[in-house]
Amino acid sequence: MVREVPQGRYVGAGGDRKSEADRGGMLGRRGFSVFTIFAKHESDGNDRRLLGRCALAAICLIVAAFPDVIFFKASLSNANIVNITYDQQKKVRFLPERENRSIYDGLTDPGGAAFQSEPGIQFVRRSFRDGQSIYWNPYSATGAYGPETLVDIKTSPLSIATALLGGSDGVFHAVFLFFNLIAVFCLLALLTIEFRLSFVAALGGGVTYLLNGYYVANMGSNVSQTWLYFPVLTLALVSFARRPSALKMTGISCGAGLILATTFLPTTILTMATALLVGAAASVGHSISRERKLGSISRSAGGLIAGQLGGVALALLALAIVYLPIFEALKYMGTGDFYAKRQFFPTNLFNLISLFTPKHAFESYVAATPQLAVMRGNFAFHQGIIGALLATQIARPWPVFQRTILIPLCAMLLLLIARVYGVAGVSSVIDAIPVLGNLGEQYVWISIGLIFTIIVALGLHGLQNGGLRWIPLLVGAAVIGGAFAYTTLLWGKENIKEPLYLAVTLALLEAGVALIILRRTRVASIVVASSLVVLSWGELTFDLNHYKPVRYDRFLEPAPFIGVLQKQGGLHRIASYGQPGVPPEYGSAYGLYQIGSMNFQLFPRYEDLFNRLILPNPAQRWETFATLVLAPDTDFLNLPGLDFLGVRFLVLPATYGRLRHFVADSGWKTIYEDPKFAIVENPNPLPRALIVHQVSEGRQTPLDIDRSPRDVVTSDDPVFIAEARARGILGPNAEPPSQSEHAEITRYDHTRLEISASVSQKGVLVLNDAWHPNWRVWVDGEERHLGLVNQAFRGVLLDPGKHVVEMRYAPRTFLIGKIFSGIGLAVLVCLVLFRRWIDPRLAALMGRAADGASAQVRHAG
Repeated sequence: MVREVPQGRYVGAGGDRKSEADRGGMLGRRGFSVFTIFAKHESDGNDRRLLGRCALAAICLIVAAFPDVIFFKASLSNANIVNITYDQQKKVRFLPERENRSIYDGLTDPGGAAFQSEPGIQFVRRSFRDGQSIYWNPYSATGAYGPETLVDIKTSPLSIATALLGGSDGVFHAVFLFFNLIAVFCLLALLTIEFRLSFVAALGGGVTYLLNGYYVANMGSNVSQTWLYFPVLTLALVSFARRPSALKMTGISCGAGLILATTFLPTTILTMATALLVGAAASVGHSISRERKLGSISRSAGGLIAGQLGGVALALLALAIVYLPIFEALKYMGTGDFYAKRQFFPTNLFNLISLFTPKHAFESYVAATPQLAVMRGNFAFHQGIIGALLATQIARPWPVFQRTILIPLCAMLLLLIARVYGVAGVSSVIDAIPVLGNLGEQYVWISIGLIFTIIVALGLHGLQNGGLRWIPLLVGAAVIGGAFAYTTLLWGKENIKEPLYLAVTLALLEAGVALIILRRTRVASIVVASSLVVLSWGELTFDLNHYKPVRYDRFLEPAPFIGVLQKQGGLHRIASYGQPGVPPEYGSAYGLYQIGSMNFQLFPRYEDLFNRLILPNPAQRWETFATLVLAPDTDFLNLPGLDFLGVRFLVLPATYGRLRHFVADSGWKTIYEDPKFAIVENPNPLPRALIVHQVSEGRQTPLDIDRSPRDVVTSDDPVFIAEARARGILGPNAEPPSQSEHAEITRYDHTRLEISASVSQKGVLVLNDAWHPNWRVWVDGEERHLGLVNQAFRGVLLDPGKHVVEMRYAPRTFLIGKIFSGIGLAVLVCLVLFRRWIDPRLAALMGRAADGASAQVRHAG
């Protein structure tokens, strides 16, 4: 199983390779750069040239995958695709595309980024520009969480980098392409340097990685951002397994930090788990290659895996400032219970062909008819016909290292595919696993796509260097052909809209099989392998939707009606009725205070208030969001309810004539009108802060008891009620004020505000911003109880006189999070600074002789 290999030779899966000493030394022993963290080798510098080839190939692959974005200003922004606030949308079509195809075709959920993560980027940009905290968002739903909302991924590398660089549409695309470039470079380095695959095989993996169905159907979305960072972490993990060092542990922490900072938890968890599986397999493989006894193998592998987990733990520690508030919010909101109620909805056998291609008897990503939706089940993200055929070629003898990688990856791939297709037995077992059992089918595909990318590269390497494996090829071709025939016959020829897709599917299957069989002839293996890479690129490019919108800087150059609201809004709120308009969360981008939310973890009390007062008809609501986007033209709208929420401006579609007539008759004046929108103004909006002298005990609002919020405040907060009773202002006997009252907001930051109040007798300062237990209040420097009033807002009791009221917000775990993050960052710095002292001790701790950089033992099958 293990033998010494003469210096300068390496017996691998596909033939001889140079030794580690001949191929390592990317920057020399003493060199240090960002790349040494991930792929440092002690050798004569050949790997440096290989890294140069990887960098050049990565650039070429990015250009091949995104020519329309790079050269023709096509947009990958989901906000541009959904196109809410701008109607002059132009399209780019770099390659031919069928008629009647829309920009949406080929995408699964552009709204996740359009309504959440991309406005979130602009919120972060504005916060950084103005020196504001991101831990409270006053623009959403009268106040909402910051990073704790998870799905808008405010702290993701893409969000932070785009925000720091100005937040323009051009910056967004430059940052996005940069992260893609780094990802492909790390993937190629992983496959060539660490897995010792041929360069052509690595290119095949790179094509699959960039054009994989999961990625292209979710490109730019908050769902798929962790896809970009998987190669970085995996390269660091596998490099650490081969030769542990302090720098490589730091690299693990950096790679894990990129993923963990992207807080879309379902895909974050799955991406981390997939990378750690590859890293653990590499640790076992290298340990088997180096050691002869089972005990030594176990100690070595266990030590390496512990080191890898230590690097991940350091990343989590450094991100404690993000994750402790997240865990705090999850507990407060009962989010675990919410997820535990989710059910898994699989796809089915009818949709098996969509595992290989999205264009066959029907287009799997195009909006389904009711009949098709029932027949296909959930989405299946294509992996490629050519890629699937290449994946069959992994069935061969492999050296111990590659074999140890392949076995768990193949087992996990089959398990996950069985899961998404609802195979009996498999799904029932996974359903019983906490967290994993509640992850949606649409998220599981990220692990399938990542594993499949690696297996395609290994299969192509095996074919190129070890020859054809007939039986797996024929079985794979039979599965693809059988799935194609089954779906086509069951769907029926009368339902087939694009017969061309049938011919393309069959042609790809035949061409792939023919090229692979050519490997047995005298045709050079490099020619066959290169042809398969090109054919795979052509297939996956054909599967794309070639219509994209032209880039437009909708956030920095907003539509005219947005400018009107920005100039006149002040601290008052806006409401956008129907669509298009100013959807929830766009206020976070534009600096407009809104009453709606399209984000995660909407406070239950506010959600109940919003639905009861503004959207009493459940048919007009959108799941768990607070939005008026589905509200129709009508003869009535609860204008007192909007006034209670502090709405000064109401945005209406120009076509909503009935509603516009109603608000005009109610005294709301039109201040702006264009062919698409009208803005009407509340003539006497409720102040953001006001003084009230009567308290009524109860959970609901003053409107629910037919009282004006200017006259009475309601509360079911027991501490607040007790204080109000002691002051004699609870109940109907409270006396009206003898003179005018005054409350002025003198400072309004995200997490800190000040109010100057002048009251003639005992009363309540009401601020109609969302209440949360982490908000605290001081009156004239003395901390007081911040009451929960009017069902969802804030109130503080005041005695007669002039007062300065200060409110501050911070997660309760914020301070300890900063301390933990500081410790984590300090440890990472120490790993870099003291790496020469740490490395030999780390090697010994991992169960490996600290024999320096001259070790020449390599594994062989």
